[in-house]
Amino acid sequence: MPPAPPEVPLLEITVKDDIPGGNQRAVDSFLETYPFLVKYLGEPFTIGTEGVNWEFDADAPGWGWDAETNTVFLNGNVLEQGPEQAPYAKLDESYQHETAHLFYDVGDSAIRFDFGQWIWEAHALAGQALANQDARGEPTFGQVATGYDTQANIGYEVVNGVPRDGEKWNRTIVDSNATQALLMLVDVLSADSDRDFLKRVNALLLAHYQATGSPDISAETYRAILNEAAAGRQIDGQPPGDWLFAQPVANIAGKTGDYLAVVPLYSAAWDGMELCPTRFWVFAFRREKPGQDYRETALEGLDIKLTVYNAAGEVEGETTVQSTGGIGRELEIWELLPSDLRDGAYLVKAETTSGDKPLVAYNYFVVMRQSPRVTIEDDRLIIVLTNASGTALVSEMPVGMSITGGELTQTLSGVLVVSASPGAAVTFQLDSFQKTISKPVTARVVSLRLP
Repeated sequence: MPPAPPEVPLLEITVKDDIPGGNQRAVDSFLETYPFLVKYLGEPFTIGTEGVNWEFDADAPGWGWDAETNTVFLNGNVLEQGPEQAPYAKLDESYQHETAHLFYDVGDSAIRFDFGQWIWEAHALAGQALANQDARGEPTFGQVATGYDTQANIGYEVVNGVPRDGEKWNRTIVDSNATQALLMLVDVLSADSDRDFLKRVNALLLAHYQATGSPDISAETYRAILNEAAAGRQIDGQPPGDWLFAQPVANIAGKTGDYLAVVPLYSAAWDGMELCPTRFWVFAFRREKPGQDYRETALEGLDIKLTVYNAAGEVEGETTVQSTGGIGRELEIWELLPSDLRDGAYLVKAETTSGDKPLVAYNYFVVMRQSPRVTIEDDRLIIVLTNASGTALVSEMPVGMSITGGELTQTLSGVLVVSASPGAAVTFQLDSFQKTISKPVTARVVSLRLP
């Protein structure tokens, strides 16, 4: 059962226009989640006392927010949504998202991060994800358990590579991975304090503004704020500021060229998530820099061969699909693999040719249908063993490897299952090789690249 909402001061919302579906309905939908937004982000810097204005103009050229007037304005584009979504779901999410941005309103402007749009979006989206998990039972824990590491694994040049979402071929991969990165920090660094890490970070952002009078936050300042908020705790053996800026999503100066990626996608529900992908996301794009700005475009019509290998290197399934625009191509698992896969680790390889250049990408996933479903609180660290480059699986734990910080409870082909406490640092050591992996509150499926 979702937790009871915390008691917070009421937010005054003034609606200036007629919102589709009814003004009160839209306001009530937001206020259902507002106490939880405050729980995870802290009190809004300005609108908590001054209130917020909501506007809607179906014919307006754009939508967004204005800090000077404390206003969120939407247009008719937010009514375009899939038939599987509840009525006005995108509209409600848009008011929630833009209002979450205004949590960072400091008067005539808002806090500005000068190291990419990815972190600005993530601050709002992570707060929304945590609030919606509490208020509506949305399974945010899946973004930590299987989402973050699997997406980050597609590589330093592929996840982001540009300063602004508008330069990306599709912003989905950037916004989602940036959000997952913050959720990982929250789950690891505030495992014993009700996931309050972002609230601590935001308090330090406000304190920096009050001390300097400037809303601008540099990478160096943000790194220091993350480390101060963590109070000495680390993630994956690093201070959180160092960890975050080493992640692929933090790369805003990517190399030009053509890129290919494949991402296994798991499906979470409030009552748990089966450890088996339901879909595979495949995409290819070209990054150019004709002037000062980047430009990415989807590569469409490429024949992409997908091959899945088990930990012994045997082929379990293969197919060929064509790349598409939009958000790329998604395949259901049955389009690629048989239904009787044995439990264990698997490697999916994507390969194509763009012009005369071969492109190859790899990713990993697990099938553990015989194991319990992943839940919000789950003691498992699920390690997929790969070679140093991530291009092949390793079927067994190397002889002589030690594990500290957790207890090895299960082994499968290519998989180690380690039981560990929330926030624990689990270290794997083999001769001079050492790697520390942090355990979030939920489970975590992550690869261990062996020397």
